[in-house]
Amino acid sequence: MSVYLRADMVTLVSNLFTECTGQETDGLCSRGDRAGNVFSLLVTSVLRVLMTSVACGLAVPAGMFTPSMATGASIGRAFGMVVQTLYENHPTWRLFGACRPDVPCITPGVYALVGAASMLASTTRMTVTVVVIMFELTDALIYVLPIMLAVTVSKSVADAFGKDGYFESIIHLNGYPFLSMDQEYVLHGTSDELMVRVSEMTVVEANGETLESVLKLLRESSYSGFPVVKSKSSLVLVGYISRSDMAMVAERARVSSVYSNASPCCFSRGNIELPMAHAQMLDFRPWVDATPITISHGTDVNLVAEMFRELGVRYVLVVHHGALLGIITKKDI
Repeated sequence: MSVYLRADMVTLVSNLFTECTGQETDGLCSRGDRAGNVFSLLVTSVLRVLMTSVACGLAVPAGMFTPSMATGASIGRAFGMVVQTLYENHPTWRLFGACRPDVPCITPGVYALVGAASMLASTTRMTVTVVVIMFELTDALIYVLPIMLAVTVSKSVADAFGKDGYFESIIHLNGYPFLSMDQEYVLHGTSDELMVRVSEMTVVEANGETLESVLKLLRESSYSGFPVVKSKSSLVLVGYISRSDMAMVAERARVSSVYSNASPCCFSRGNIELPMAHAQMLDFRPWVDATPITISHGTDVNLVAEMFRELGVRYVLVVHHGALLGIITKKDI
């Protein structure tokens, strides 16, 4: 097994980026075993790609940044050592015409740096971020241009095989709702076709609930939030409350000696302050979003998708003259 594969990845990347001095004659700086080092680095790269491909799909903590950088740095360092050997054996080649005899021309550490940036960019599809990361690691502005060129080329080649990077692919494999900022969506239809209709939803009355009914609602439904309406007959929208907030307040009230199952619940911010005679009323108003994002029925679905992408919302409520008609979540897009 390659000695570089057994090394800690952070230490390995650091060593691959480091240049050899005249006094160093072993390890990566060994001239006599340069061919063996090149072979070991290439074997390390192949095995690390295979093992990372398996590990990244397991339900265990397995990073992608450092393995990608270690793989790219290994390939880059190996290629740099090959070019360095060619220069030492054939310094008069036209390829090395710009090299000065009294100045080191080929630096394998720079090849490792460029290789790490290329591999990281192709894996994550990030460009500017990778360049900034490499600049922070080296603090050498002179290497920014070759890194930018390498990142651009590697991302273009990777995009030819698929537009999604590693993280986007994981999102799609897990079925998470995700709308890419780089992708144009051409959808057809209106909000009426996408929404879950109010008849299929669970709503909360602003002033018609008790602690018992709220606890029952939480037990029998799995929705992540509930629209608050003035009454179930009018369905005039008052606000929206998340399941986590409702569960937190209801659980505190359940274990409290102040409230009982018959205690009324208040969800409407329009209510006035309660008199002392009704101090046992459970107040949910601080946790109700009184201004949820709403759209009118018949809204073009492309506008809805743009709202999800630009505003980062998880849901929008469909209303008509203030009455709730349904809800659209990102998964519905």
